[in-house]
Amino acid sequence: IEANEFDVDAEFDAIVEQNEDTMRFIQERLRSAGDPSGMKEMINELAKGVNATIDVEWNTWLLQVAAVYNQELSAILPILENELAAISDKVAMIDKNREQVALPMLIRSARRETKKNLLRTKAKVSTCHDEVSELEADLEEAERHLKKLQASQEKFSQLSKSVESAHDLHCKEQDNRQTADSSYFKFFSVEKLHNW
Repeated sequence: IEANEFDVDAEFDAIVEQNEDTMRFIQERLRSAGDPSGMKEMINELAKGVNATIDVEWNTWLLQVAAVYNQELSAILPILENELAAISDKVAMIDKNREQVALPMLIRSARRETKKNLLRTKAKVSTCHDEVSELEADLEEAERHLKKLQASQEKFSQLSKSVESAHDLHCKEQDNRQTADSSYFKFFSVEKLHNW
């Protein structure tokens, strides 16, 4: 579409030059004191007609411009739709390629994290193994100490039984001594009676 500039002043000057006699006559009539022939009304009507003609020409030009734009757009729209489809395909391909590139990176990252976790777990297991070894050593020491305590307890129990037995024997000895003394005195008194 070629851009045509419409110069109103130049157009008016051209019309005046082409119709110079008519324009002078109109000018004289308008300048006269009165307007018995109704020239002003006629000029107003003429101006309205010119405006209407200009409006029609303007609208016709706008319709032509719109038609040209419509034709241009109708020709361009399929191209734009094809380009849009191509862009969508390329975006999908980029997304797919990104996924294909990202997946191995994610796998490597996951492997690194898994390796770190494994090393941490091994360190914890080693620490726990050391703690278990220490606890086993402590347990063995506690068992030895318990065995010593049990042996001491058995000796104490035997000693306690021996003391009880000794006490019982001592009590029996005193009872037996009293019985023996009593028997002796009885025997002695009976023996003296025999002498009589």
